[in-house]
Amino acid sequence: MTENTVWSEMTILGKVQKLYERADHPNTGPEEREACIRKADSLMLKYQIDQAMLDALRKPEERRTVINEKFEFSMNADFESQFATMLTALGAANNVRVAVHWNGTATLVGFREDVEWLKILILQVFREFLVRISPSWDDNLSIDANVKTLKEAAWKWQQIAHQMRLRGLWPEGKLLPPKDGGYLIRAYKRECSRLGVPADVQTQNHEGYRYAFIDAFTNRIATRAADILRQKKEAAEERGSGAELAIRDAGSFVDDEFFRLFPSLSPEARARRIEEAREANRRERERDAAFLASLSEKERAAELRRREREYNRAMRGMRSITYDNDGARSGRRAAESVSLQRSNGVNNSSKKEIG
Repeated sequence: MTENTVWSEMTILGKVQKLYERADHPNTGPEEREACIRKADSLMLKYQIDQAMLDALRKPEERRTVINEKFEFSMNADFESQFATMLTALGAANNVRVAVHWNGTATLVGFREDVEWLKILILQVFREFLVRISPSWDDNLSIDANVKTLKEAAWKWQQIAHQMRLRGLWPEGKLLPPKDGGYLIRAYKRECSRLGVPADVQTQNHEGYRYAFIDAFTNRIATRAADILRQKKEAAEERGSGAELAIRDAGSFVDDEFFRLFPSLSPEARARRIEEAREANRRERERDAAFLASLSEKERAAELRRREREYNRAMRGMRSITYDNDGARSGRRAAESVSLQRSNGVNNSSKKEIG
């Protein structure tokens, strides 16, 4: 493949944009929408591979350079680990390495257009996450749409009715739930029918719903990111050794800079820490076994009972949360609704970058 051939394929972006616009059009049916998205994803995948191959054709001084950039985020501490999981997984799918610092910042290492895209992508993903898990009444939406959004965030019917009364939207003379004659349930089902999704949310377990939603949303985003990475590798293999080598080289440039900045995160350092932890655990087990062996039978039995009591007290102190299946379903659906493919959100003066 020559450089001219690669540049000639940049017109693919116009086709991709039209496909995405067609998919988002309100008159586009579900099947046609899926077909448009699949085609657009396929073309974008091809473009991303060509980007790596284009770099391989250039002289070293003409290739893209790897940058590192601080990324700041502010959120509820309850979501920090989930955010880190999604950011790291999406980074890997887009050839960006991520070091999360747990002080509201992360360092992103990769080629500039990849880093810029990842910042846009993770904000889109997390916005969808927050809108679904902690929504509020949106005056720009219909009553039915608001009822569905709030119900699927485990709001109680009475809470939704209260919001409607504050806005003068509750029908005059109608009793509040559960004596509303199914008024809110019908609104919820109408919106589900309009969107073509099942109306199967029954939960009133807010805490369990929230926990399951967060868990399912995070896991599904991470799984989709892993699928994107796998598809890139498979597509490169189909195109031959040139594409494979180009992508591997691009990844190695990023890895080299990342591990230079964060040597403690290198595979060798991680393997060393794992081995050290195993050795420390082994020595601790040996010391404990020697301690128990030094006791009399009566003393050993008393020590084991003491440990069991401490364990039981600790377990009683841990408040269990019931996993809510409705929350898990909603979390997976919300994660599926977010596009993880590149769009026209990244702009740069360089012709090679996504426009």
